[in-house]
This record gives sequence, structure tokens and C-alpha cells, in this order.
Amino acid sequence: MTPDDNGPDWVEAGGAPSEPPGQPWRRSLSYRLAVLLTLALLPMGLIAVAQTLRLQNELDEIARRDRLVRLTDFAEAERDELDSARAASGTLAAVLPEVLHEPNACAALMRRFINGSGSHFVYAGFTPLTNRRLSAQPATGDGIATGQDGPLAQAEEEPFFCASDERNPPTVGTGRGMLTIRRLSSDDDAKRAADTVVSAPVWSLTDEGAPTGLAGTVTVIVSQVTELTAPEVTPGDGAGGALMLFSVNTQGRILTPPKPGSVTPDMGIPPEDVRMALIEQFHPNQPDVGLDSRSVQVMEYGNVAMAALPILSGAAYAVAVWQLDAPAIWQAASLSATLFPLLMWLLSLGLMYWAVHRQIVRPVSILGAQMRRFGRIRELPAAAPEGSLPHELEEIENEFQALADTLIRDEAGLMDALHDKDVLLKEVHHRVKNNLQLISSIINMQTRRTHDPKVAVALASINRRVAGMSTVHQRLYQAAELGRVRADDMLRDVIGPLVSLAPGGRAAQPDVEMDLAPVILYPDQALPVALLAVEAVTNALKYFGADSSGRRWLKVELIETTTEAGEMLKLSITNSMRPDGISEVDEETQAMSTGLGSQLITAFARQLESDAQVTEGAGFYSVSAEFPLQPFDPGA
Repeated sequence: MTPDDNGPDWVEAGGAPSEPPGQPWRRSLSYRLAVLLTLALLPMGLIAVAQTLRLQNELDEIARRDRLVRLTDFAEAERDELDSARAASGTLAAVLPEVLHEPNACAALMRRFINGSGSHFVYAGFTPLTNRRLSAQPATGDGIATGQDGPLAQAEEEPFFCASDERNPPTVGTGRGMLTIRRLSSDDDAKRAADTVVSAPVWSLTDEGAPTGLAGTVTVIVSQVTELTAPEVTPGDGAGGALMLFSVNTQGRILTPPKPGSVTPDMGIPPEDVRMALIEQFHPNQPDVGLDSRSVQVMEYGNVAMAALPILSGAAYAVAVWQLDAPAIWQAASLSATLFPLLMWLLSLGLMYWAVHRQIVRPVSILGAQMRRFGRIRELPAAAPEGSLPHELEEIENEFQALADTLIRDEAGLMDALHDKDVLLKEVHHRVKNNLQLISSIINMQTRRTHDPKVAVALASINRRVAGMSTVHQRLYQAAELGRVRADDMLRDVIGPLVSLAPGGRAAQPDVEMDLAPVILYPDQALPVALLAVEAVTNALKYFGADSSGRRWLKVELIETTTEAGEMLKLSITNSMRPDGISEVDEETQAMSTGLGSQLITAFARQLESDAQVTEGAGFYSVSAEFPLQPFDPGA
């Protein structure tokens, strides 16, 4: 039969459970329920963590889209403003080839453009590659261009500078032949708004209208009244949080500065080289290449992130800057995703512990304590108030109450029966002792009436043996625990009377030394031990003599030892002898010896599952027997 068929391997053969291996707390009901509840809640916890992380990712995606939407809206607003400037510069660039060599007509064209735009533009001018300047003099309302050496002919081969007014013209490109946009001021980008300069290339044309080369650059300046400015953004606006918006040109220079309220110590305007690095991501191979108007590039700089979106392909870009989440914030978000299911688990465990402890563990513990108390002092437990326990536990308690009451009644009956048995056994031992004493008295009477010495010696020997058996039964009925005899007390009672019967009278009595272990003997061993001691002491008193010092002595020892076989007892009786080994007993006494005592010593030793050992040396004679200490076996 396998262990599974016969129950757990920690159940003993008799059916009583022994202590199973392992930690006791691991076998507690609370621990096992906590483990099962943990396993049950584990899928829910994993789902909660996954849902929280997914929600966090969705929030991050919403924030990203919000930033992109706000950046796109800003780029669209910038595009509307810059498109008009680009269209104006493009229109001038298309018309200027016809008047490139007519400075006065060119200047008049520029003034008409400014006057026609109202207040939208404040300056328009053409700068040739050679930067040849003419001074435009108004004459009867028309523009007049003069050189440094006086009036110039109208048919000059190279174009001249012309403008809508006499202000110093802004610095323009170096003839790269592409649209450029920049701020007019070179002051701190974030401190004040300035005019925006838009420059477009002007090409020389043949008579057939084919371009022959770059002639110069036409430049317009957008009025400050309609200056381009980023929208006001307060921290926390939108799902993406605080956002700084501004626009830059292809060199990373700011065109539309951010509002001062959006610039904070934690989120300042990135340096120009960083802005340039962001813009260069749109054209990694060549800066003059045109770009897709809807591509977005993102990069990180320190504790901020930057995103750029083209406003005018290859000319202006909208830039958004926002602060990256600090590692502590990110860790807090991740930690919250873990702590939430953990908190659910702890709350569930707490609720489970309260429910299980109040409804199961505590009542079962109280019931167990009542059982242990009943087992120790047989005290009936008080019944719990009706309805305070679950129905199942209430049934168990009622059954225990009934069982305890029945057990107390049965034990009371057993105790009465045991008391009657003890009284009966004591009476039996008492009567046996009295009968043996009666026999001993009859033998004594017969001994005193006989005239034959041999018969008297035989009767005295028999009387000693009867007195030894009487002493054993006396100890049995006088013992506090019936059927158990203290070996040391019994041997003293048996040996004491024998010493007084030593040959030679009181003067010849030996010095008696007893070293007896206080062991408990049952009747199966008590009687043979007593009779063995009687025969051995009788034999020692018959043949003992004085040692070399003239001293007569008798030593009785009962020693308890522990061996691999169990508890062992060794009984030894040693008497003094003459150094020459010659006995002091007269020849008549020796002639009357029958050897019955030696035979009885051997028989009693075998009854104790031992052998009598005789040791004789210079000045002493010893008889010993070593036997196992056995419990009482009523079936033996």
C-alpha cells in the first residue's frame, strides 16, 4: 500500500498523528488561506498592473497628441502670417526683373507696394549681388536713382539697389538663392518682439524670359503692428501640460519669441546651437533641400524635450518645448501601478484575516484550549452563548461537551473500579504476608522443639527464605503505588534481620555497607531479587572472615546503568575473607552444607535473565548478577 492509500506519512501506525515536518506556522489555517487568497488574487493583481500601465501609456499618448495639436495650431497661425510675406516677396521677385536696370522705376515700385499694403509691411527693397547703390530722389512723385558719380543712364548692365525708403537696409543672404526669414533685431530673443524680415531671390531673365542667374534679393519687413507672437500658454493647459511655443528660421534663430510667462527657470529657451541641431534633422544631407511640410522631429535636451514642425518648407519652423517628467515622477507613476494591486491584496488579506480569525481561527483556538485544559485537569468547559459560533463549530463544541461529560463519567467509574482493585490487591498481599509470617512462626516453634542440629539448621534456612518472601509482600501492600516496590527499601528490610543471625553472636557481626539505587521494581523482578539477596547474604554470613586488617565486613550494592540494550541493574554481595582463603566455619557446619543455597542463587539469577558471577580474591568473596530492568508484564 502506498502512502497515498494509507494516509499521510506523518500519521503513525496506531492512527495517532505525529508532528509533521516543517515550520508550525506553515500549517496554520491563516497562513494557508493567505497563500490560497494570494494565488487567487494574483491574476487580478497582474490585470490591475497591466491596466494601470496601459492607462499610463494612453495618458502619455494623449499628452503627446495634445502637444502635437497645439504645435500644429501654432504652426498654422504662423503659416498664415508668413504666407502673405512670402507671397509679397515672391510677387516683387517676379516683377523686379523688368525694372532691375531702372533704379527709379524700381524705387517707385517699392513705394507703391508699401503704400498699397497699408500698415502690413513697413519696408521693401532690392539688394543686388554687387550691392551697387543709387539714391532714390523723389521728383514730381516719381522715384529717381542716382549713383556716386551723378545721374546714371537707364541702360546699365548691372542692377542697382533700390528701396521704399532711405533707411539702412537689413542684412540679407549671400546669394544662396532661397527664401529666408529672420528677425531684424539681434538682441536677446526672449526679451522683446522685433520685425520679421522675409527675403526672396530675384533672377535675371533673358528676352525670352529664361533665368540666366541670381541678380539679387528682394526683402520685405512685416510691420510690428501685425508681428508674429506665440500664444500665451499657462502651466497645465491641455493634457500635455505646460508648453513653450516659438518659431525659428533655418539657422535656428528665433522668429516669433515665446511669451515671457511660458519661460520658467526649469524650462528656458534652448540655446541656438541646440535649436539648429533640431532643425538640421529635417535636412541631414544638404541644408538647401526642400522639406515635407508635415514632418515632425523630436529631440531631448537636458530636462526638456523639443519638437519642430515646418511652417514654410526650408524657411521657418514651429518649435514646442516641454519639460520631461522627472525620474521621481516616473518612478511614482510606476510605483503606483504596483502599489495599487498590492494595496488591494493587503486589504483583502486583512479582511480575510479578520473574517477567518473571528469566525474560525479564534473559536477553534478557544475550543483547542478547552480541550487541552480538559485533558490536564478534567475541567468541563463553559458552553459558548447560543448563536455566537457558526453552526458547524457549534456542533463540534456540543459534541465535545457531550464527549467530555461521558468521559468524566466513565473515568469516575474506572477510578472506582481501580480503587476496589487496589484495595483487593493490598488485602491479598497483606493476607499472603500474614500467612507467610504464620508459617515462619510455626517453623520457629518447630526449630526450638527439635534436638537434631541438622534439622534445626535446615529449618532456620527455610525460615529465612519465608521471611524474605514475607518482606516482599509487605512492601507490595504498603507501597503508595500498588504493584511497584522501591528496591533499596526492600533490600534493607530483607538484609537487616539476616545480619543479626550471623554466627558468633553480636560481637562477630560484620560491618554492613549498602549502596542501593532507588529503582522501582515490579513483582516479576522484586521477588527473585529479594530471594537472591537472601541466599547470597546468608551464604556470605556463613563463610565470611576477617581480612588482613582484622575487620569483618559485608557490602551490598545495587547499581543502575544505561547501555544500548536499555536500563540495566547489577546486584552484588561482597564479604570479607581471611587473606589465606581458609574459612573460619567449623568442620561440623561445613559438613552440614548441602549446596542448596548456591543452586537457589543460580535459579533466581536465571529467573532475572542473568547468570550469577562469583569473584574470589585476596581478602574478599563476591557474588553478582546483572539483569535488565523490565516493566511489569501482566501477560507474562
